[in-house]
Amino acid sequence: MPYPTLLFVHGSNHGAWCWELMRPHLSAPFAAVDLPGRGRFATDPAQVAADAWVDHVCRTIVRPDLRDVVLVGHSLAGITLPRVTDRVADRLRHVVYVACVVPAQGRSVADLFLDGVPPPDAVPPPDEAVSRRMFCNDMDERQARFVARNLCTEAGRPFAEPMDLAGLRRPVPRTYVKLRRDQSLMTPARQDEAIRRLAPVEVVALDSGHDVMISNPSALAAVLNPLTREL
Repeated sequence: MPYPTLLFVHGSNHGAWCWELMRPHLSAPFAAVDLPGRGRFATDPAQVAADAWVDHVCRTIVRPDLRDVVLVGHSLAGITLPRVTDRVADRLRHVVYVACVVPAQGRSVADLFLDGVPPPDAVPPPDEAVSRRMFCNDMDERQARFVARNLCTEAGRPFAEPMDLAGLRRPVPRTYVKLRRDQSLMTPARQDEAIRRLAPVEVVALDSGHDVMISNPSALAAVLNPLTREL
């Protein structure tokens, strides 16, 4: 292939659909996964664990023998990216964390946000008023309706599973995209915590809300496109 493949991994209550508006702004071929529990891989969310997400992303890379991949994850994908990196580091060119949650080794997302209380096995999307406040604060009405129409129920088990950061020892460069107008649980201060755990990491800050790939896809593409150019 002439360029490395961009592979996108969505966050909680989202799906591959959330990356679609990136398409006209990208300079390299890309694919976006639907993690188990939604879309083409709909199943009972209560039966989905983090291992299923990691396995799915790794299969998406290995089965077609993708190489030189720029792996991009958003929000809750922060618990998946390090484990994917640990398993297929030799196939990755760069890993990009977009406003990702990154708990400390052995800790969980529930520890960060829920005082350690496990969430229900299936986590419904927030109601429209809450989703507009968390995800759509920098969107126009068309974009906000697009998000509200597509949010889905999320698997709850991965929120309570301990984080494995072993993949950060792999020599794969990484970038964190910090979103300064984020009004989700991943506030700029929470993002700074994640950045510290990922160090050493390049940090790029954008003046955008949590779903930057929808509200400002050209700005995110400007961060990603240089990573896909031939060395």
